[in-house]
Amino acid sequence: MNSIRMHELKILPEFFVPVWNGTKTFELRDDDRDFNVGDWLDLNEWTEDGGYTGRHVKVRVVYKLPSGRAMGLLPDGVCALGISNPCPRRLCPYCGYPLCGSVSMPDGICYKCGRDWKEGME
Repeated sequence: MNSIRMHELKILPEFFVPVWNGTKTFELRDDDRDFNVGDWLDLNEWTEDGGYTGRHVKVRVVYKLPSGRAMGLLPDGVCALGISNPCPRRLCPYCGYPLCGSVSMPDGICYKCGRDWKEGME
């Protein structure tokens, strides 16, 4: 029996936000880490020019489609992972930036656009 593991991985911003808010429910990854159903992925937002942003989200692997079983749809060595975000986050209604923890100010002001996101939720 395989033990459940946590995999630390980079993720680009355009993929991070949809995972963060729960709309992206899959990951395509090189199958070089022996991913298994039940494992966790700690997806750390990363940009090519600035490195790690400090934002991350933990998701659970709920399904794995290995490249050899994908009827030629995936390149060799790549797998599709079905993921579940147990705590999807809300986004600022004005700019789409994730609202959670250090990403939003406690008084309801969005860290990115500076607008009061609570007013936009009404």
